[in-house]
Amino acid sequence: MTRLQMLNELRVKIDDTQARKKWQDRELLAFLAEGQDKFCEDTGYFTDVSTFTVDTIIDQAVYDIPERIISIKDIWYGTKRLGRYQEYLKAWGIPSIDSFTFNPDGQTPYLWQADEETGVLTLYPTPQEEVTLNLRVWRYSLYSLDDEDIDGNGTPASPELPFRLQRACIEWAAFKAYSDHDAEKGDTTEAQDHMAAYRLYVTDGKKAIRRRQSEETTVNGNPTYLLR
Repeated sequence: MTRLQMLNELRVKIDDTQARKKWQDRELLAFLAEGQDKFCEDTGYFTDVSTFTVDTIIDQAVYDIPERIISIKDIWYGTKRLGRYQEYLKAWGIPSIDSFTFNPDGQTPYLWQADEETGVLTLYPTPQEEVTLNLRVWRYSLYSLDDEDIDGNGTPASPELPFRLQRACIEWAAFKAYSDHDAEKGDTTEAQDHMAAYRLYVTDGKKAIRRRQSEETTVNGNPTYLLR
């Protein structure tokens, strides 16, 4: 669907097709955008290895994490995978480099941390040369669905979710619309019905992403109960 088609279908769902609209387009587009982002958070869409990079700057250790990234999974320098470092490890000191994939050459970072401060990426050691690091991330759609100009030429954002799952955004938006405290707009029962429908799409979305990533599920017995 196009964004306009999603907006029109949403208006039908919330019975807002009369000349005098209860909700403005900008409100409903914001709900749809929130729905697409929420679906990404709840299901694991999207894993991306090709969009986000960090160009290091000499003597700069901290870099902003783009807002469309939900979580950084891995960082690579060419074919070398950087080790991940977490805040609680600071009490024990920087871990030995022997526990990571490659040894540093004294110039490029070999550790990264994302929990020192919200929204920033910290590299260790502080870069002493300019290199490009590639990020493997879990992200939202590349553009918020209510973005009116994604390229500087007035092109609005389009839904990025597969067609089969796009109505999750509509169900979430309907839930948000009916959750309005305005007596004319609000309807608790309708809101909960649309939330239930959204959750079904989340279940389907989790299955879909597992299939697309060719995930396999294995079951091992609890060693406590295994016969020896």
